[in-house]
Amino acid sequence: MKEHQRIHNGKGSYLCDECSKTSSTKRRTKVHQRVPIGDRPFRCDEYNKTFSSKRTLKVHKRIHNAERPYRCDE
Repeated sequence: MKEHQRIHNGKGSYLCDECSKTSSTKRRTKVHQRVPIGDRPFRCDEYNKTFSSKRTLKVHKRIHNAERPYRCDE
């Protein structure tokens, strides 16, 4: 919630040095800055595929364990 509130009050926003994009957390800015330079430090053990964020790797790993945490009722 604190991260979300920063969006509204402008406090603690972090600025990308390259493109001037702002993020509400330092972590999001760091991940954002990895993309253009190709920094992908998180690696899938099964496919040897790499990702720029830990969260993206976690989502990818659902392929391996057939995890489906979200369901569409339609």
